[in-house]
Amino acid sequence: MAQGFGNYQLDNNRIARIVFFVTEGRIGVVHGFIKKTQKTDEGDDPMNRPKKNSHWGSTLDEFLNEEGIREAAKAEAVTRVVAWQLGQEMKRQGISKARLAQQMKTSRAQVDRILKAKGNVTIETLQRAAELVGRQLRLELV
Repeated sequence: MAQGFGNYQLDNNRIARIVFFVTEGRIGVVHGFIKKTQKTDEGDDPMNRPKKNSHWGSTLDEFLNEEGIREAAKAEAVTRVVAWQLGQEMKRQGISKARLAQQMKTSRAQVDRILKAKGNVTIETLQRAAELVGRQLRLELV
């Protein structure tokens, strides 16, 4: 089972963090929150202030919807799962990053970006990589 922790930059300069796991090709999201920086005055003890978390008791879907990042978080999670599965298949077959890059007619740095799910990896790129390791990328509407 793979585990992950992702940071997602929101459009208002806040960072959402999602904790997830991957098992048998499925994603399970365990927790998500917005990273907040709290500044205090010198004489103000933050331990004495009551704290209120507006997301306490809400579901992860409600949280992601309220923050307007549900679709982005789902897309990122799916991309990371596909990247992880591709890496696992490469390891199983003994295919190096350099070899996959050569077969894809791209750079090893691009293969690194694909395997780390960094940057804007297209569906076409994932399909090509999957085919080169003898697998298929399957997308479906549910």
